[in-house]
Amino acid sequence: MFSRKRLFLLCLLICICAKPGECQINVRVVSERATIYGEPIPDSELTFDARKGDIFKVEEGKKEWVQIMMFSDSKRYIRSSDVDFTTEQPVAPSDPEMLNKFCAKVKTAKRKATNEAALKYAENIRRQRIFERLLFDRYILEAFRKFDIPATKPSKLVECIDDSPIYERRIKN
Repeated sequence: MFSRKRLFLLCLLICICAKPGECQINVRVVSERATIYGEPIPDSELTFDARKGDIFKVEEGKKEWVQIMMFSDSKRYIRSSDVDFTTEQPVAPSDPEMLNKFCAKVKTAKRKATNEAALKYAENIRRQRIFERLLFDRYILEAFRKFDIPATKPSKLVECIDDSPIYERRIKN
């Protein structure tokens, strides 16, 4: 549940950021590990972990859950007790060699997610796409871990595939 102090700070951030596009309200993971859920219920099937320092764009905050946007542009949920609100905008590393390696990892993650989802749900395209986005988000988090970079959404690091089919085939959950 949001404390009065947290709600006040969120309202203050919204007031400070009155002009659209001027700032984005994000959450930073403050727990060592925080589970990201597919639905705002503790026994949700679709889960994976975020780590301390990861930053995600806030879509909506209600009581004990915060709806966040993931790399596949899917909306997921994280417990409000595991995060703090911030307007901090993540900065991508600037080393061109590292950026190229990370981008290659992102493209591999996309291919792997697409192939695994097609194998698992060959007869059900809707489930296939949902599972593909879930896997993609998991694999991108793994890529951030491999490069020892806090995961961030929005992220310039993942934009190298914004023209890929996973983004063209968005469907509503």
